[in-house]
Amino acid sequence: MLWSVMNDLSSTKYSKIAYPALVTAGQVGGLAGSLLATEVCKVGGTSGLLVMQAVALVVIGGLVWIACVLASRAPATEDAPAEGSAREALTSMQPVAEQALRLEGAGEASVVPARPNGCVRGMRAVVQKLWEAVEGIILILTKPYVAGIFWVACAHLVPRVLLDYQGTSLTNERWPKSVPGNKDKQTSFFAWCNVANTVGTGLLSLCGLRSLVERGGLSLTLVILPFAMLGSVLLVCFHHEFWTVQAVLVLVNVVQYALNGPSREMLYVRTSKDIKYKAKSWSDMYGNFLQKFIAAQINLHINREQDACQPHCFNGLFTGVFTTVWVAVWAVIAGCLGRRHAQLVEKNEFIQ
Repeated sequence: MLWSVMNDLSSTKYSKIAYPALVTAGQVGGLAGSLLATEVCKVGGTSGLLVMQAVALVVIGGLVWIACVLASRAPATEDAPAEGSAREALTSMQPVAEQALRLEGAGEASVVPARPNGCVRGMRAVVQKLWEAVEGIILILTKPYVAGIFWVACAHLVPRVLLDYQGTSLTNERWPKSVPGNKDKQTSFFAWCNVANTVGTGLLSLCGLRSLVERGGLSLTLVILPFAMLGSVLLVCFHHEFWTVQAVLVLVNVVQYALNGPSREMLYVRTSKDIKYKAKSWSDMYGNFLQKFIAAQINLHINREQDACQPHCFNGLFTGVFTTVWVAVWAVIAGCLGRRHAQLVEKNEFIQ
């Protein structure tokens, strides 16, 4: 939701400058939290970490409120779409539905219609709310550009969940939870992995994201993750070992958070307010569920750890072939999206 607001308030030029800094700043909190988690025994265990998280979320809520108040007083962005839809480019902190109603009535004659009775008004309100509940998925299905973002936004989750499952299985094998104290050792280890993720993400987003976008456009930054993911999965298929899996997980997470994530958000800058809020919410929520469901079924039926296939139940052949086909489709869509975004910027157009 925070990214939806930032996409709504940002111009294309501003997003290239600000998003790398925002991603880097976001890693500061991640680094602090990860370092705290490495000393899990000294902060009250897992319960202590959860209490800290709850307090941090309250603070974040207050900061978001202040940010929204400041944003509501800010001027419109510099970008404006083609003539005839300039009104829709103006940023606003007003609800999407209310703004759409105002735009629809802006060109109409000021004729006061007969006021319907309360029952009719109630039915219209119900129908309107039901439509708003599914409007996001309609936008995804009817707009190829938005459908492409839907795919690129969460396509990485399928191979990453496959790797996550292997990482967790090998960690449980290394530190069995049945042994007292191993749970805290696992928490501490994953915290150090997160430290590596945050440091790598901060450095790559600060030093590489902007220059890559300016030199190769979003086509370049969007296709890096598919190839990094393919190389990581194939490496695990040929060398299935604890440190190999953990290393490639750090690599793909760094590329996802530093390059793919901000690039995906930049794609939304050239879209209408309805797409930024309604379609994006569907994409981020149900797109993630769909991709994780696919990966979970592969882990359940192909790679599940069970006594019959010990010591390792990882099916490298199927996983490698499936990931290769998946990444090929993903990379083609990502490249097409990047080129389409470049055309929108060049012609100063917006997807309505």
